[in-house]
Amino acid sequence: MKKHLKALLALILAFTLSGCAKFRMTYDVDKNGNLTGTIATLYSMRAIESFNPGMTDVDREELLSALKEEMQESYPDATITYVSEGEGKDAYAGYIVSGITEIEGIEITKEGFKLTLKYPIVKVAETLAQENGLTQYSTNLLVENGFEATVDFNMPGKPESNIGEITGNTVHIDLLDLPAGVDTAIITCSVFPLIPVAIGGGVLILLVIILALRKK
Repeated sequence: MKKHLKALLALILAFTLSGCAKFRMTYDVDKNGNLTGTIATLYSMRAIESFNPGMTDVDREELLSALKEEMQESYPDATITYVSEGEGKDAYAGYIVSGITEIEGIEITKEGFKLTLKYPIVKVAETLAQENGLTQYSTNLLVENGFEATVDFNMPGKPESNIGEITGNTVHIDLLDLPAGVDTAIITCSVFPLIPVAIGGGVLILLVIILALRKK
């Protein structure tokens, strides 16, 4: 059984090398600078079946189960949930690992009401390529074959970033489309205590009204 599972897991490397995989990382940052991560890893069902034409539904379930075990070993305190998307030849399946609190490589500092996050994007991209045996493949080839590697940072306030696309409070970075000369993503945002600010603003308005009335 273990030998059979190892053979199935060997397929993971094969279709990862073919580019048929999606890696999506999401990090939620709170106003105190605390970080919680979620990692989604999905593989092409078409690629799985093409590398093993005789694969049965049982084989597929065993493969996904083995993947879950591998992830559970890497993230023992996280929650792992099955996920799938697409249909037919565009079907992908895998797992989402959520509730990750032990995260290395991301530096967050807070000075007053300003949060600054630093993320070594080039190092992360290189590590991802090395761990999945993709260093000999060009970025264009990976993209053409459906490979995806992205990271999203959900900030507690309106962010500013030297890289990526900003939508609302989220900074989206495509690790396969990094600009030349930028090694580290630097994201900043301001976090103001809304209640004190609102109260202070109300008091100020009240004082202005009182002074105006006295002048009359």
